[in-house]
Amino acid sequence: MGSVAGFRVGRVSQATASYVYNNLGRVSQAQREHVYAVAAQLGYAGPNAVGSSLRSGRVGAVGVVVMDSVADALEDPSTIPGFLTVPAPAPSGRRGLLLRPPQP
Repeated sequence: MGSVAGFRVGRVSQATASYVYNNLGRVSQAQREHVYAVAAQLGYAGPNAVGSSLRSGRVGAVGVVVMDSVADALEDPSTIPGFLTVPAPAPSGRRGLLLRPPQP
């Protein structure tokens, strides 16, 4: 993000670029569009999710182990109430759900 936020290239602070990519709402729409335009010119796709997870210590996912295959679990009406107890995603939508059958 440093090259996007650099004063020579993007003419915005690193904090502004961070606010834009973390969707914190502390920047104007014009600033947001400027940061995205500079990022597009540089070929910058956005923050690395793995790097962000390492920094924050969070993976942003909820894991659920299902007793049968994942397909069977999704079709079984008795498992639906269990899935409904899984916490809803964060307002930013940056949370995933991992369904995994048990290891053999």
